[in-house]
Formats: sequence, C-alpha cells, structure tokens
Amino acid sequence: IPPGCLVLTGGIDVQGDRLELKLLGHGRGRRMWILDYVVLPGNPPRMLEAAGRGEGPLADYLVTTFANRFGRELRIEATAIDTGHHTQDVYNFVRAARQLPAARRPRRLMAVKGANAPGKPVLPGRPQPQDVNWRGKVIRRGVMLWMVGTDTAKSMLFDRLKSDAELEPAARLVHFSKDLPEDYYLQLTAERFDPEKNKWVKLRNRRNEALDLWVYSTAAAYHPEVRVQALRPRDWQYLEQLLEPPGAVPTEPGQTPPP
Repeated sequence: IPPGCLVLTGGIDVQGDRLELKLLGHGRGRRMWILDYVVLPGNPPRMLEAAGRGEGPLADYLVTTFANRFGRELRIEATAIDTGHHTQDVYNFVRAARQLPAARRPRRLMAVKGANAPGKPVLPGRPQPQDVNWRGKVIRRGVMLWMVGTDTAKSMLFDRLKSDAELEPAARLVHFSKDLPEDYYLQLTAERFDPEKNKWVKLRNRRNEALDLWVYSTAAAYHPEVRVQALRPRDWQYLEQLLEPPGAVPTEPGQTPPP
C-alpha cells in the first residue's frame, strides 16, 4: 500500500461464471488508488455459499491484511457487492457472513443495487430492508439493500480523470497499479455520458465490469461508519500518525516493510 493511502474499500461484481473484485484506496484531498483487480472464475452460488461459511478465496480476500510501506497493516473497511445477478445467493452470503467469527467476518459488507437516476447521491442515508416474514414484518438483522447513485459516481470518476490529464503523476487524484492489464482500462472507459438522454450509456461490444467495480468500491467508502468524503483534516492526521508514523521512512516497492 503506497504512502498516503489510508483507507481501503472493496467492490464485488457477480457474473454468470465468475466473481470480480476491486480493492480501492483512499487518502487526503480525494486521492484514490486502484490497488488490485481480481477475477475468481467458478460457480458464483457455490463460491458465495462457501464465503458465507468463511471458506474459499472470496472469504480469504475480504479478511486479508495489507501491509503498507511503513510496516503497518490495513484491512478492507467496507465492501459493496452487487445484487444484479444471483440476487438471493448474494443476500444469503451477506446474511451468513454477518454471523461469522470476528477473524473471518468481512467488515461492513453491503448488498447494493445501482440506481441510474441523474443527481442521485452515491449512497443514500438509509438502506431498504429485504427480509420480511409472512406477515410482511421486517426481520431483525435481515439483509439491507443500499441503492447506489451510479450516474453520480461515474461522473465523479471521469471529472477526476479529466482534471488529472494535465498533471504530473504524483499530483493526480487517481492512481493506478502498474500491474493492471490493458483490458482493465478498456472496461473502465466502456461508457459515455449521453447529454440528450441525460445518462451514461455503454459502448457496443465493451465490457464494463471495471467501471461498475469502481462504483461499488466507491459506494463502500460512503458507508456511514467510513464516510471518507466527510473526513476532516484532523481525522486524516490521526490516520497518518497511526499508519505512517512521523519520522518513519517508507520502503520502496518490493522491499520488506520494517517490523
């Protein structure tokens, strides 16, 4: 994890034959890092069921600790998983994961659904309950569904990329891992804003999972217990002192961080 990256969030996209994950980092001044992009091929219902038991690669990834260049460890603070495919399997996973022992429990796992409405907040104030009994009463500790303002999140990303165009790499708001494949960028730019329709439109024959994952991992950063968009300078200062101790010298990529 590079210097300045102080909060980690994740996004999960469920497809017919795989799960895709993105790890997003956040720092002062709206800076962001695309740190990792993972594809887990297989049967999504089976992988989600295993993850609900705390087993398998998805469960392992969500509780991974990531060392920064100062030898401090970070965990994923919140993860948003899309419910567009295998909806009930995703609900079952989110519900089951909440009951796992602390060591295997993902932090702030959120079931999300995109809402393509112009001007909608990235994450509204309240989620919607999905679990009800036969009388229509909400079941306590049932699955809550968060509606995500996808258009707003996409506009925010491309505004940042546009502002980065004339800046030196170190000064940019959005930073990309050098290990990302070329196809990642084709997916990230697979949509265009159509002013006549007033919405984002996917280009023909282009996959857009990387863009969707950016939306989900950004929505996770807006979780009411994380709220990176509302952190004050003193909040960032506290995280810096905790994760990047004053006077400590960061290691270079590939070197072992100090103990």
